[in-house]
Amino acid sequence: MDEAPPSHTEPNEINRAIGTIVVGRPNVLWLVVAGAFVGAIGEVGARYVARAALDRPTFLNPNAIWLGPLLNLAVLAVPSLLICIASRKDARPLRLAFLASILVSFEILLLVPRIAPWATVLLAIGISAQAARVVARWPGPLLVLARATAVVLMAASWSLGLGGLWQRRQREARLLDRLPPSRADARNIVLVVLDAVRAESMGLYGGPPATTPFLTAYASHCIDYRRAIAPSPWTLPSHGSMFTGRWPRDLAADWDVPLGARFPTIAELLTARGYATGAAVGNFLYTYHEFGLSRGFAHYDDYGTSPDQAGARNVVADYLARGWNRVAGDYLVPGRKRAGRISRDILGWMDAQAAANRPYFAFVNWYDAHDPYAPSSPWRHAFLQSEPPTRSIENVVARPDAPEVEGLRNAYRGAVAYLDTELDSLVRGLQERGMLDRTLLIVTADHGEEFAEHERLQHGYTLYFPAIHVPLLICPPTGDSLVGQVIDTPVSLRDLGQTILAAAGHDADSGAIPGFDLLELARTSAACRSPAISYLRRPRGSGPWFPGSKRELASIIGNRYHLIRTDEGREELYDIASDRWEQHDLIATPAGSRIAATLRLQLDQPGDCRRT
Repeated sequence: MDEAPPSHTEPNEINRAIGTIVVGRPNVLWLVVAGAFVGAIGEVGARYVARAALDRPTFLNPNAIWLGPLLNLAVLAVPSLLICIASRKDARPLRLAFLASILVSFEILLLVPRIAPWATVLLAIGISAQAARVVARWPGPLLVLARATAVVLMAASWSLGLGGLWQRRQREARLLDRLPPSRADARNIVLVVLDAVRAESMGLYGGPPATTPFLTAYASHCIDYRRAIAPSPWTLPSHGSMFTGRWPRDLAADWDVPLGARFPTIAELLTARGYATGAAVGNFLYTYHEFGLSRGFAHYDDYGTSPDQAGARNVVADYLARGWNRVAGDYLVPGRKRAGRISRDILGWMDAQAAANRPYFAFVNWYDAHDPYAPSSPWRHAFLQSEPPTRSIENVVARPDAPEVEGLRNAYRGAVAYLDTELDSLVRGLQERGMLDRTLLIVTADHGEEFAEHERLQHGYTLYFPAIHVPLLICPPTGDSLVGQVIDTPVSLRDLGQTILAAAGHDADSGAIPGFDLLELARTSAACRSPAISYLRRPRGSGPWFPGSKRELASIIGNRYHLIRTDEGREELYDIASDRWEQHDLIATPAGSRIAATLRLQLDQPGDCRRT
């Protein structure tokens, strides 16, 4: 009788046996949970590595470490449940592994620059197919590993996320506790920056009256500077100039370079005078913390912690939003913070400072008038009879035609009208709290916007008047005798830093912040002011097509004339009193040549003091 062969079980049979135990719905879903956390934490890690390697901001949302996995789980929830319901038990691990790997692969690959979309798709599918094959071969051990990975990453993610929140709050509490005594008569200061709002869009400055009915009426409580000029036609150098009193050309602030620490900011100086400093911002590009504008603020609220903020600066959310926008014709921006929410947040912070009897400096940046121009109803169609060809400048692939320009302009006006209602709400909030009696309110914009007046859309490309002419209202505490004035003299936002410090009782002769107090210009027309100069320089790595790629653009506005020096060294001169949209260049005329010579001297030697 032949001897029976020894008992032998193949490894694959063992794995399948283990797999029959663990492939139930609750267990296989750990694959999805693990994938959600691996993808989100991988994206955060990749951004940290890129920031260290490239020494440049990478738009890192600090709350992504714990909000990102929740977003991924929301994305995977429905397809995962459908797979569990519709698939055989032995097929679930393979399909769920493929699904989770697709997400992880996409989340990491989308961070890699210059990979074509079709290549990203193919790479993600290839990686996911290999991951599914491994799970199909070793289902039991890998499902156990997935559960362990998910639990570890879940604990790490939420510990780091909540720990970071606690650390930021503790830092704010320490800074506030260490504030030196303030003056007994110290007034509160609130700076509201309407990002990308050009003066010409507002009823107060000749635009449609319905855009700014509140601000037009409230101007009687303020000093209205009708020709305020931004130091630069884009966000970072313009804000940097307001905060430091320095010209953009003197600042280490560029398209991918944060505001440097060489010069003190108004927030730092006000902190030294006993002011609580807080900010709430909506621009996640250049006012978020990595770009240096947060320096000196005890409280700086950029990325939020609510569920809707999970998609802010998240590559998966951005990708899905772009797909949704193409299909639905929508203009969804993941994580976009509306002005109403920002106002509620900053008013809550002000309440806390008032309760502690601290004077405060609050900075607010509202981003709703920035492309895409898609406010909520009723402002969405306030200036439109029907939906425009597009609300986003990114959708204009060639020279814009007249319907596109008109649609963009009217959609933009609706966004400006929304901001006007939020200004109304903010002022009423201050009034109801009894704060207006001791608050200096400043309303301005960091730059304007262009709608093809010179073939360009948006901002940051030229120094024409619509790109740098911004609103400026300085509203002293209730009862101040300076209110109601209209000042037509050109002024520079560079002087806002010194204006704010003077309002806080800071010695203007200290030299900490250069510039002049614009309230002095309301007291006497002979007061000094900075020249109305603007600069635009080349972004690092830009091609020869970009303005400023050859040399810095610069311009100066006199009492009625605007001299622009292009990046090729040519000059243009416009009479902005009679030619608001700058269609008639006067540089070649005899009179224009004489005027340009005077302005050129001021532009080349920008002394600190200009008098009317």
